Amino acid sequence: MRIKVAVVVENSAKKVLLIHEKTARDSEGGWNTIKGSVDEGEVLSKAALRECMEEAIVDVQIVGFLGIFIRHVDGSLVVQFNYLATTKDSGKVPDREEQVIRDEMIDEVRWFSRKQLEILEEEDMLNEGAYKLIQIYLKNRPYSLDLITET
Repeated sequence: MRIKVAVVVENSAKKVLLIHEKTARDSEGGWNTIKGSVDEGEVLSKAALRECMEEAIVDVQIVGFLGIFIRHVDGSLVVQFNYLATTKDSGKVPDREEQVIRDEMIDEVRWFSRKQLEILEEEDMLNEGAYKLIQIYLKNRPYSLDLITET
């Protein structure tokens, strides 16, 4: 089983930060939320904060919970905890050397208005999960962080 976190980051203007990345299977890539794996012994919220810094160099505060995605990938169960966070940072593409070390191919970091998010199509996104998470965000339904107890 793999545990992941994904983060929808919004700024004070209520714009959402998306990263454009490519994968080994998709050389054109697509838009994605910030996400990644939880390291051994790491609590979920710390993993979310770390991923935001690694993938878009943004310091965030987690303010809500957007649900859990459960899926099977290559015979392995993947559980993804989805968060809403806020930031005052502008975000930027990480240094290429850092990306190579983490096996990432992020080529753009961009802020999207609500209207721009509403017209994004699933084909614009890196995968179905990223598209679904943005749709959940657009429904304005963050849950309280009290749903998750980290010890």
